[in-house]
Amino acid sequence: MDAATTGDSRYTPSNARRESRKLETRGLHEHWRKEYQALKKRRLGMSDVWYSEQIAKSKIAQGRSAETIRKHMKGQK
Repeated sequence: MDAATTGDSRYTPSNARRESRKLETRGLHEHWRKEYQALKKRRLGMSDVWYSEQIAKSKIAQGRSAETIRKHMKGQK
């Protein structure tokens, strides 16, 4: 017996919501990267932790922790 056919035949899964959230997250990380670069130009020689803490205090952090921001602010290019 096929388990996939036991559900509602009208239901079709959509990836639209997941893909939308991925794009939002990518955009958020990009904002952090830009802010990191701007801070680095203004205050040379500070640690990555310091930069991430400054970003975490700003509105663009959206409640994320400084450690999360630090992990994503440099990015993989």
